[in-house]
Amino acid sequence: MRFSKKQLIVGIVTLLIIGAIAYLGFKKPSEKISKLSPAEQRIAAILEKDADEDGLKDWEEVLWKTDSHNKDSDQDGTSDGEEVSLGRNPTKPAPDDFLSTDTGTASTTTGSTAPKTATESFSRDFFAKYITLKKNQEEVSEEDQNLIIAELLSKEYAPIEKKTYDLSSIRISADSSKTALRAYGNAIGKSFIDSTPQVVENELTLFENALNIKNEGGDGSAEIAKLDLIIAGYQKNIKDILALRTPRTAQDLHIALLNALSGVTVAIESLRIGYDDPVRGLTAVQVYQTEVLALSEAMTQLYAYFVRNGVTFTQDEGGYIFASVI
Repeated sequence: MRFSKKQLIVGIVTLLIIGAIAYLGFKKPSEKISKLSPAEQRIAAILEKDADEDGLKDWEEVLWKTDSHNKDSDQDGTSDGEEVSLGRNPTKPAPDDFLSTDTGTASTTTGSTAPKTATESFSRDFFAKYITLKKNQEEVSEEDQNLIIAELLSKEYAPIEKKTYDLSSIRISADSSKTALRAYGNAIGKSFIDSTPQVVENELTLFENALNIKNEGGDGSAEIAKLDLIIAGYQKNIKDILALRTPRTAQDLHIALLNALSGVTVAIESLRIGYDDPVRGLTAVQVYQTEVLALSEAMTQLYAYFVRNGVTFTQDEGGYIFASVI
């Protein structure tokens, strides 16, 4: 099988990202390094360089295919950086040099296809910075590559947005009696139990397994497809909880639970996409970890709410699930 240049680049960067995950962990670079090391200072100085002072860094000039030693590559009287900021092609003389709204990126000005995934966008930027670094030093070490990746991962290549719920999203009940609270807690617990698929591995393990199979030359699609059952379960869970009549005294806790479930769901959906788009997958891992903590906190707060109101659940009741997360 023959691979296109773009497929090879994306594949190489995917492997680099996986290596960088082990090197950096899942924390954001800003959280890992409070002060720049000598190596980071050296790389930062190179990547911040703008030799012709036209407003485009030298590595950005690589993307736009402009001359890093000529402020006005197309000689139309406007500097390269200003043309880019105005939505114009810095390699094509005015006046017919405006970029269309759907092709206003560096990749499209050079006649190539615009990046369709976060990983393709990341790959484009990584190799532009790699080439710039290579021009300024004899060797680009693995540490140098990891530091470039860390810097790039601080950008939002694949922002993940969840659906949020508020007071207008839920049904309120004026009944806050112990009987009503018990029924409410049991209904939530039953929804969690009924919505949980029979999948042994957790979401992150499935994602990791699928990527490992793929990176070893196999087909991890069956493994990643197991996430579909989990996603469907969370979607059912949200639908069930939205249908409940919520005691007024629990309305804020109810909304927090829904928003946490929404966050976990969209994170897992992004893990699913991340099988073919590792940069999005990495973002999804970070979001997933945050949202799972939010879900645990929401369940803990609901448990405390029931205890404060004198409601406890036996092991044969759905509401006992709250005690299991403490």
